[in-house]
Amino acid sequence: MASCGTLAQNLIGVTFLGYSPKLVVTNLVYQATGFAGSTFVLKLVVTVGIVWYLADAKEEMNHTWWWLMTFFIGAIGLPMGVRGSLRMLLGA
Repeated sequence: MASCGTLAQNLIGVTFLGYSPKLVVTNLVYQATGFAGSTFVLKLVVTVGIVWYLADAKEEMNHTWWWLMTFFIGAIGLPMGVRGSLRMLLGA
């Protein structure tokens, strides 16, 4: 899914580049745990759960709904990953 790139760019950006995420929830998770990789772990668990569900549901779910759900999950994760990567690239 598209959020895998977001996982890595957030972890690398916060740990090595001094990047501070703009999302409120991400900042709260970092502050609560004190570990820059906490969001990486949280998003990884959610991503694996979604992929697992979609893999199991592919046989039982209507084909059109399965592709629609897959598209929307990618469409939600991709803009955040692209925006964060561009911010780090441009030094903003």
